[in-house]
Amino acid sequence: DGAQVAAAAGDQEHDAHRLARRRHATYSLAQALLPPRVPALKRVAVLQSNYAPWRGQFALMASVNTFVFYDEVQFTVRDWRNRNRIGTKDGIRWLTVPVPGHSRSKRVSEVMLESPAWQAEHARILRDTYRKAPHFAQLEGVVAAVLEGREWQRLVDVDRALLLTLTR
Repeated sequence: DGAQVAAAAGDQEHDAHRLARRRHATYSLAQALLPPRVPALKRVAVLQSNYAPWRGQFALMASVNTFVFYDEVQFTVRDWRNRNRIGTKDGIRWLTVPVPGHSRSKRVSEVMLESPAWQAEHARILRDTYRKAPHFAQLEGVVAAVLEGREWQRLVDVDRALLLTLTR
């Protein structure tokens, strides 16, 4: 029995060396006998865009390899697509990006914005609300650049710009 085990081990070692020579590399017996490495799994998150990213969205993005904006779905009214809540000293306040009434029949990626007037107003509200908050001074320029730096035509572009600018 011992001779058979030794012969089997010798055969395995011979196979390992043959495999190593074929690949022009040197492998140990253990490396040659182990199953091939399984590539690391890729983690993907797919979310519909929202106006103003939420804290959990940053954590989700940090935990995946690929983040996908899923904007080829129907736009939903009175939802997070074009509005968000902020905490103020007087309680919760909604910030709503105005979109045309006929947007209900469109995909999120197709929703156009009515006018740029809301942009400066939202920047002012955020500045007034959070100016004394820790670290707001670091973010104020980023928020101003997105909300006041250009006139946005599509809702999805504002959503992406806010998220991507804040994650840099």
